[in-house]
Amino acid sequence: MKKSLKKLLLLFCLLLIADVGSAQIDIEREILFKLPAELTYGLLGMRVATDKVVMMNNLGRMVSYDLNTGESFSGRIKRQRVVDFDLVLGQPLYLNEEGMLGGQIQPEWPKIQYLACRVEAGKNGLYLSGGEKMIFLGNNATQTVEVNGLNFVLPVSEGFLWSVGLPKINSAWVVSLFDSYGNLMKEIYRFSPEFDPVGLEIGPLGEEDEVLVSSYEDNQRKVALIGKNGHMLWKVNGPEKFCNRDLAFDPEGNLLVIEKTSDGAVLSRWKFAAPQG
Repeated sequence: MKKSLKKLLLLFCLLLIADVGSAQIDIEREILFKLPAELTYGLLGMRVATDKVVMMNNLGRMVSYDLNTGESFSGRIKRQRVVDFDLVLGQPLYLNEEGMLGGQIQPEWPKIQYLACRVEAGKNGLYLSGGEKMIFLGNNATQTVEVNGLNFVLPVSEGFLWSVGLPKINSAWVVSLFDSYGNLMKEIYRFSPEFDPVGLEIGPLGEEDEVLVSSYEDNQRKVALIGKNGHMLWKVNGPEKFCNRDLAFDPEGNLLVIEKTSDGAVLSRWKFAAPQG
């Protein structure tokens, strides 16, 4: 395995150039790990906890990769078909195809079917989205809070939510901060009127709670990092889409990417050689 990884590094390490306004950002791409074939089938994506990258597919197969040692460990959630997952205290919390939560959940949470397809774990609790309403389950809560109109959400460390949406018909897309109960705190960034995204996704968080916004523009995937100061720090051409949640950050702030190859997929690290922003 180590020899094959060295060959991959030699073959695929390259330099990417991305335009941000009039500036350029150099990105050095490094292959870290080739995903096992049995994991790539139905791959849901990855989550990161400290130095561990956990990848899971819809059959509950998992691989944990150590960014420090390069070691990997396999596991599985048995008899479960998984729709989405996150990590709580380094352990998986997941939503199955029946809308039930499992894994590292709070025992007080209602044991009901949730109309959702996305899971986001925050310090204040759990956020479920993708249905008609966003559902918030606070820590130790015995009842849910349902919020209309928020579909693209990501919890921020202070207990707020990033959200991307159209505040009015025929208006521009806006990145905003809400509280956990759906109250608008502040509009952070307004895209140009020409921004008409396809395949919009947000997340994960950057080192200082910046948010990634990924979408297709003119048939090209773009990935932008937006800070809470209202500035777009950078915007680059993204990888070909292989699965959901194919982007993450390592503890040093480098971008982790699941990339499609001719015979499967690899986990790579994109290091920004030039200052970001």
